[in-house]
Amino acid sequence: FQAHNEIVTGNDPRFIIPPLETVQALDFDKLKTALGDALTKNRLEIAIVGDVDEEAAIQAVASTLGAMPARKVGNSPYELARKTSWSDKFGLHIVTHKGEKDQLGWRRSWPTTDRDDQRLMLTMQILARVTSVMLIDELREELGASYGGGANSYMSGIYKNRGLFSISTAGDPKDIEIVEKTVADIIAKLVEAPVSEDIFARAVKPIEENYRDWRKKNSTWIGVVDEAQTKPENLDRFRNSEAIFRSITREDVHKAALRFLKDRPSYTFRSVPEGWTDKSNNVE
Repeated sequence: FQAHNEIVTGNDPRFIIPPLETVQALDFDKLKTALGDALTKNRLEIAIVGDVDEEAAIQAVASTLGAMPARKVGNSPYELARKTSWSDKFGLHIVTHKGEKDQLGWRRSWPTTDRDDQRLMLTMQILARVTSVMLIDELREELGASYGGGANSYMSGIYKNRGLFSISTAGDPKDIEIVEKTVADIIAKLVEAPVSEDIFARAVKPIEENYRDWRKKNSTWIGVVDEAQTKPENLDRFRNSEAIFRSITREDVHKAALRFLKDRPSYTFRSVPEGWTDKSNNVE
């Protein structure tokens, strides 16, 4: 949904795909100007994972990258560059497409916050999984097995106070009213009371099972150590992640839903075929 990003960010160029003519106008001279001396003077951080000889790895790095001229010490916080805001264009947005007449793309998004609070970040991930379980159950009950969907919680580790909780689905435009009513009913249930133990278990069990193999994968470790010196706090986040995740309760998820979904402004997007006529005013 390119239109989604354009609208919710107010066309902030950091978060959208630029027009084709803008991309085609770029060249290596402009890239060189943009990079400045970053490649020659900025800090390097090297991460190695796997079954390696530690001493041999140290020697290899020392004789190659470590032999390069000294670089800058410390990182620029880029405080001004990290400031962002959400657009105030809440409500319904209709985007047309040139595809088949029975193709609908649908999304609703709520601004949240960043990932600094690890427990809140994990709680929002569970809220997204709980919402996905409910969405699939209720849409399929209403519209059949072909319908599904999901929820996602994005919380930035770079931009302060920046996060988005989204619910998405796809289907047939004729079912928009049912889709939006179903989502509204799910949100109402999430903010009314903690979800049932069954729904909660179905949401968290797959992640709990993944933790068994999580620490055995090189892909996990490279994601932890690639910034272990510039962001040493990520090591503790990694160490604490499983224990925090397992400690989160249905009540915690309910509190998160109240905080970010109850009576909060949101963006609703309907991607519909050209020429489609909206026969529903139900956008809540």
